[in-house]
Amino acid sequence: MIAYDDNEDVMKRKMKAGSFNAMDLDKLLMQGLTRMQYKIPTPVQRKTLPMALAGMDAVCMARTGSGKTAAFLIPMFQRFPTHDSTAGIRGIVLSPTRELAVQTFRFAKDMSKFTDLRVVSIIGGDPLEPQFEALSNRPDMLIATPGRLMHHLSEISTFTLKSVKYLVFDEADRLFEMGFAEQLNSIIKQCPDDRQTLL
Repeated sequence: MIAYDDNEDVMKRKMKAGSFNAMDLDKLLMQGLTRMQYKIPTPVQRKTLPMALAGMDAVCMARTGSGKTAAFLIPMFQRFPTHDSTAGIRGIVLSPTRELAVQTFRFAKDMSKFTDLRVVSIIGGDPLEPQFEALSNRPDMLIATPGRLMHHLSEISTFTLKSVKYLVFDEADRLFEMGFAEQLNSIIKQCPDDRQTLL
């Protein structure tokens, strides 16, 4: 856990200003949010974003449609605003189902539309070859289902998670209830200990 500091206090005051424009977000990220007609943070975003943007771990519970996806994607894109071909994968979002992963991937692509970030989906049920190709293009972020991510980790000797700094368990309760414990534990062990984790 990261201790409370003045930066968090400043962020909280800015959040009270009531708009994404008040958050000092990256200009290209803001263009994506504006295009998506994001103006005012939802209640869950107002609660979560100050902590996540300050680099803290967070656990968030809210109903479907409350804005949780943006609450974990915005800090990821803010933390890594540009493509880095030497860094490896820096952010991962794990989803319990293919449908949720597809939805999150589309959302992430829309949000990062004006950046040069490379976001790829590694989803069970999709063909393997395009995923191998996508991974060879040095993506910055992955939206993945646990089983398919583990498959690629076991098949590609040069594919590692040692650069991951931001790990999200989307719908974490379902992930842990659906029998993914072994894969999740393996993924966690392959990520650096100093990563930021959001559930």
